[in-house]
Amino acid sequence: MSEPQDPNPHHPARPTLGAGHQKLPSASSGSEWIGGVLDFHRMEKEQDELFAQEIHRHGGPGAWLNSNAPSLLRLYPSLGAANLAGETRASWVAANERVEQCARCPMTGGACAEHMAALRRGELLDLHLQDDGSVRIVTTRCDRYLVYRERQRVGLTGLPASLVDYALERVLGDPEHRSHQTPGRKELYGFLARAVAPGFAGSLLVTGGDYAVRTKLLAATTRELVRHTRHHILYTWAPRLAVRMREHLDGKGEQNPFDEAERAHVLVMDFVDPRGKPPWADWFLERVDGLLYDRLSSGKPTLLSSPRKLGEMQAMLAQAGSYLVPTVITIDRGFGPVYE
Repeated sequence: MSEPQDPNPHHPARPTLGAGHQKLPSASSGSEWIGGVLDFHRMEKEQDELFAQEIHRHGGPGAWLNSNAPSLLRLYPSLGAANLAGETRASWVAANERVEQCARCPMTGGACAEHMAALRRGELLDLHLQDDGSVRIVTTRCDRYLVYRERQRVGLTGLPASLVDYALERVLGDPEHRSHQTPGRKELYGFLARAVAPGFAGSLLVTGGDYAVRTKLLAATTRELVRHTRHHILYTWAPRLAVRMREHLDGKGEQNPFDEAERAHVLVMDFVDPRGKPPWADWFLERVDGLLYDRLSSGKPTLLSSPRKLGEMQAMLAQAGSYLVPTVITIDRGFGPVYE
């Protein structure tokens, strides 16, 4: 039987007492491990002593911080008279770097995302005074970084940057008043509740309104799915999909964009309008029809927006039409306003 794996691959395996099947370390291997621990503590003590000497040469904690961590000192002036021995030199330098990153962080977060540091990305720091008079660095998760990570995930769907921040609360209004929403809004919230549940296999059609309003509502719906699931979600704008497919057929694009659309767990296709101006070419309509047939007939979640009503869509899609039985959200006066 193979030995159990360390649950944290970043830390070396430690000899532990097993439950009958794990081999105990031999006397020699145990001695080597203990020796390694002692060496580590000896080196740690030497580093602490060197750090204390460096602080002394500078003339005290305030002078050392002014030279090596000035931003940290400006944020915590009392640190200049504190005992810095509770942390290593590298920790104080890293804390200074994080303070500088936080100072320039935008409201959407992420200033610490592209920089390597001793502190993990997305951690805010604070200082705690210990009973022995030393100061320790403690960290908490940054809410702004969580916003950044969420925006990154939404962007990975293919949504344009201009649409990433369209949250459902932004386009529909205060979520606290959902119980008083119009039937159309309740229908959308109901769809989302079903869509984030395991095994969901439905589809959605957003119609009515103008193009910009439909796109914003579809973007907000996509963002909501990203927030509450870990599915592979792909957003595509149908006219752009046609351009990419033409490039592929002309030998200018190696990957068939329809393959990616077929593989996605959730496909979001915006501006589906085969009879628009100009109307779709037959070769493109045939491929979109086949793609939607494959997805809808196999129960893959598919979200569409179109200026066409459901009956028109079903008539235009020869193969997929009979499987297109979606939740229909019609943006009209009865649905209520869609905000910028």
